Amino acid sequence: MNTELTQNMNTIQTSIETITPEIAKQYLETNYKHQRNITESHVLHLRQQMKAGQWMMTGVPIIFDQLGQLIDGQQRLTALIAEKMTLQFAIIRGVETDSFMAIDRGKPRSNANIFSIHGASNATTIASMVANVLNYRRARIANLGRGGSLNSYVRA
Repeated sequence: MNTELTQNMNTIQTSIETITPEIAKQYLETNYKHQRNITESHVLHLRQQMKAGQWMMTGVPIIFDQLGQLIDGQQRLTALIAEKMTLQFAIIRGVETDSFMAIDRGKPRSNANIFSIHGASNATTIASMVANVLNYRRARIANLGRGGSLNSYVRA
């Protein structure tokens, strides 16, 4: 499925592509020079979703500019390579290079927003409690199961 749109003399193409680890490596070679660094914890989160079969094509595309440079999607492609998986992604090609500065500028949904969307009352309190439990579990893991102070973990 491919579509084209002309904007400011540029042809923008959209498609759904099946991306293998080999294709992902090729795409990462075109990475825009001003990309953020890879965030290992985010890549791990994406890998866990992919491995568990929880990955969803949400319509958030992998984006290339008019010069063919990857300007959005490096974390997803990195996770795909690490998991040695093949998945489908929405792809947009041909956007203006300057659009890189406007990507990922929206307000992300908080955990409280997500609980609220699913009908939980007291969503902010629930989100806070879940965060505290997760921090406690991380502290136990960081202290090799010996317990220890949550405060010392959080401060570290």
